[in-house]
Amino acid sequence: MLDVKKLQGARSCAFLAVLLVFVGLARGDASWKLCGRGEFAVNQVVLNPDPLVSGKTFDITLPGTAQTNCTGGKVEILVYLHGLHIYSTTKDLCGFMNCPVQPGDVEIRYQSSLPRLTPSGTYHVVMKATDTAGAPLLCLSVDLNIVFSLGANKFAQELKPIEFQRMLAEA
Repeated sequence: MLDVKKLQGARSCAFLAVLLVFVGLARGDASWKLCGRGEFAVNQVVLNPDPLVSGKTFDITLPGTAQTNCTGGKVEILVYLHGLHIYSTTKDLCGFMNCPVQPGDVEIRYQSSLPRLTPSGTYHVVMKATDTAGAPLLCLSVDLNIVFSLGANKFAQELKPIEFQRMLAEA
């Protein structure tokens, strides 16, 4: 005979375990360090939201100090998941800050959105900035968490397998 109270207790324990795992994954706790010398010193890394959420827009703000004048350059962003290089892009430095830059306080800002099917996990991101002559301005290494949105999960369940394969091929 089935003991309903034991079954309900087991369900409650299972639900609590899943909830604790989810809360553990949802921690922000981004960590960062400078990975080289350059003319820009970063004081902190501000993520909004923290942790980042799949399918949602995010902002990364890096307040700091510029040691020299800078009229432009490029920013290379490298993204790793579980040690595997999964994404990279190179962008114009002036898309991240107001150019020209004078010595003193600066703020590097990046806004984007994550694809809806971005898996949860701790990502390692390296950001390297150079001036127009290729001289290093900044090298920053950030470990940040991304959580899978429940809305993204619903979206993934609604996709037909062939549509899902096509989306992955286009990404």
